[in-house]
Amino acid sequence: MWTIRRRDDVTIPVLTTPVVIDPTWAARNCEVGLVPASAAECASILHTSGAASRQLIVRNGSTLTIDGPLTVSRTAVAGALTASVLDNSQLSCSTLAITGITPGAVNEAIVRCDAGGTVRVEDDLTIGVGGVLDLTSAVVPSGTLYLGGDWLNLEDELKFQEPNSVIILNGNVDQTITTTGPEVLATLRIQKTGGDLVLNSPIDIRTELDLSSGRITNTATELVSMRAGSVASNASDISFVHGPLQKLGNTPFTFPVGKGTNLRPCGLTGITGGSGSGFTAGASP
Repeated sequence: MWTIRRRDDVTIPVLTTPVVIDPTWAARNCEVGLVPASAAECASILHTSGAASRQLIVRNGSTLTIDGPLTVSRTAVAGALTASVLDNSQLSCSTLAITGITPGAVNEAIVRCDAGGTVRVEDDLTIGVGGVLDLTSAVVPSGTLYLGGDWLNLEDELKFQEPNSVIILNGNVDQTITTTGPEVLATLRIQKTGGDLVLNSPIDIRTELDLSSGRITNTATELVSMRAGSVASNASDISFVHGPLQKLGNTPFTFPVGKGTNLRPCGLTGITGGSGSGFTAGASP
């Protein structure tokens, strides 16, 4: 159960209720899951700050369904503004935007998801100025993000904290990843029902590239790089890297690359170089 305090009453939101979490009206944090396995819903959430901060927390196996956007926007100098999805809970929304007021800040506007939590974003995700997306956890499982739209990170890759996390791209049209530099991803799963993942920036895979359904299209400028110890799985004629892919390290590796509608894999074995060795493969234009 959760309630939103207005100036004149207390309301339990329904799917048509727009919600504002603002310390001007909210005396306490907004929490879903005081009773385990609770369910809450609303039309949209604007989570903002003033002279103080109130936090949004979903915990204890609970769900928060937002029919529209979730905007976490720190607009004043106060404590960190954090929306947290914890303890195997789930939050879903149409779009997610995380913004603060100071470029490069790491303690302004934060969306945190760990301990088996799941965030589902139907359309676009934006990490704006002063924003942080934290899917890490001290123990596995960490956080899982489903994304149906585009990924835009206007900050650097440190503003996406990702060890042990899983990103699942499941849109039905082309999706893009656009960042200011290489975006480091732990496990990236391409599980699309239509379209490709089109890279506008390079990406590094720390743990696994799971090519279940959908191609990755890129050029050498938007290189896909597999870090030492990472693996690629499930490549097929419907899911491969349509462009160059780099593998770092000296372990055997099969490159999940192809062209057009065909997977054309190639492999490396018996590598004698150091663990920092890098090899690149990809179908010619």
